[in-house]
Amino acid sequence: MVLRLALAVLPFIIGFPSCRLPSFDAELSALDAALSRMERSSLDSAFRRAYESARSSSEWLSILKRARYAQAGGDDGRYGQAARAALAARNPSAPVKAAAAQALTRSGYSEEAVELLGDLASEGEWTGLYLEAFFESLRDGRFEPAPERYESISALPRVFVAAADTAETAGRAADTASGALMAAAVAALANGDALAASDYARRALDSGFDPKTLSTEMAWDCGLFAALAARYDGASGARELALLGDAAWRAGDPDLARLRWKRAAALDPVSSWRSLGKLALTAIDEREEAESLWERMAAAAPREPASLVAYAAELGRRGSDAKALRLLEDAGDGAEAKLLEYSLLARTWPEGRIVAEALRFAEERPESALALAGALRLLAERGRIAEMTILFGSRSRRGLGFEGEWWYAAAAAAARGDLGGASAALESGAEGEGAYPAAFALGVVKEALGDGGAAAAAFENAAEAAGSGKRRCSALKRLGRVLDASGDARAAAEAFASAAAADPTDTEAAFLKREASRRIP
Repeated sequence: MVLRLALAVLPFIIGFPSCRLPSFDAELSALDAALSRMERSSLDSAFRRAYESARSSSEWLSILKRARYAQAGGDDGRYGQAARAALAARNPSAPVKAAAAQALTRSGYSEEAVELLGDLASEGEWTGLYLEAFFESLRDGRFEPAPERYESISALPRVFVAAADTAETAGRAADTASGALMAAAVAALANGDALAASDYARRALDSGFDPKTLSTEMAWDCGLFAALAARYDGASGARELALLGDAAWRAGDPDLARLRWKRAAALDPVSSWRSLGKLALTAIDEREEAESLWERMAAAAPREPASLVAYAAELGRRGSDAKALRLLEDAGDGAEAKLLEYSLLARTWPEGRIVAEALRFAEERPESALALAGALRLLAERGRIAEMTILFGSRSRRGLGFEGEWWYAAAAAAARGDLGGASAALESGAEGEGAYPAAFALGVVKEALGDGGAAAAAFENAAEAAGSGKRRCSALKRLGRVLDASGDARAAAEAFASAAAADPTDTEAAFLKREASRRIP
């Protein structure tokens, strides 16, 4: 009797749903259906059931992919939640840990991802994810290395380079050494040393590092413009396309740059107004197209001061000052907008008034390096060296530095009669962004000091920095005169001949070439 009862009940027990593990395939299908509706309550329930039914690494990876999609669609916090659920599962595999770390990094928990990926990265695995998490943590100021390992963040590049050298010496996998070098690049970025970061990044690529494992932003910060120019962009959004376009321009491919900027603007004109501005600036031979692009940019960001300033600057270059000033009325009181306004008004205002406005402008913004630099430029353009020297002297009191300050330092020193100080300032400028003007001015100063050898070297550097055209011609003419004064007629004739070749329209260069050639025996 009991046996017959048991046999009768057994099929029902076996078939009862609560006695079976949930089917992951079924729950995944339910999750996909919830994702198609994107309703928060449905997603909560569907993800919870998927978490409960997942067992294998492939199943957790499927969930994480869907969580990323959900978060991109507006389901805030889902990606990080899924990552924590995956890590809480029993013995998560390395691929699951890596995917979870990516989710944590992109959900704002990069310091957790750094800790999670540490062991994997040290074995040469998941290097790209580790670097992304590491850099995000450093940039956000949340990650502090263990004090027993590093004295400070500034020590990190040396630590990683040493790790790369050790890996290469020990004959370990190439990706271990290249990954360590890339980590050094990221740490250098965190220290604000972009030049060192670029150097380390290129060494990493030479060692076999795959730049595709880096995010677009990180590759840009490391100066890997050629790698970004070559990157596939078919799935990129507007923001990434704009950055990839900038990289293509820096890599020397203007056609690709313009194509990417156009696609970025088509995808999202409002957030891509800068791309429209770049397209307008590069439409050199298409006046009507450029004007249309400027107007589109202003329409896409009518309340964005930088957009209005950029368009107003272009109008100013064309001489449409009245229209430019009307645009600037809506650009606010930012330093850049006010400086452009003063530059336009200076064309009609009395000199005394613009000088007074420049000094007042700088005094009202004592913490602004941009305001100081702009006021100095307004004074220098009008030859007001005395006021410019006094204002530049306040730079050290304010603790401000700005791009191109070497020029003002040199001018201030020269105004005091300190040609040695002017020479030192120009030498620092010739090593940086002002290579041509600084080298040329340095040649003039060295010539005034009677140092013909140094003057000739400076003018040679200026000619090289100029590349071609009128600037190169000017530098070579000065070089020829210095060489001629030193008694080297043959070298002077060669310099004058090169000057004439650099700018065939320069009649003075042609005359100097002819006269110098006559004096050669």
